[in-house]
Amino acid sequence: MNSLWLEVRPFGSPTSACRLRTALFQTLVQLGGSFGLALTTVIASSYRNKALDAGKDAVSAQLTALHAAFWLAAGCSFAALAVALIALRGMGTIGKTKTQQAH
Repeated sequence: MNSLWLEVRPFGSPTSACRLRTALFQTLVQLGGSFGLALTTVIASSYRNKALDAGKDAVSAQLTALHAAFWLAAGCSFAALAVALIALRGMGTIGKTKTQQAH
């Protein structure tokens, strides 16, 4: 996913601050993808080698490795969801003041 043109712009923010937030967001997206890919590759390689050492054929060993990498990614996604739900609890609608949300 190329998020080069994604711009994070909160309501009423100055343009220069918005550009800084967007650049930081883009950098973190790229770093997160890089570290995620590296971590899943290490896990998949490790599980594949263990399965091959246990006597499984190459296709079955690769499937075991992909399952392990998938469950790692799924666990990280669920953990991120839990953190987001806790951190964003009570935030309300973005761009509206509390008086606008009451109506």
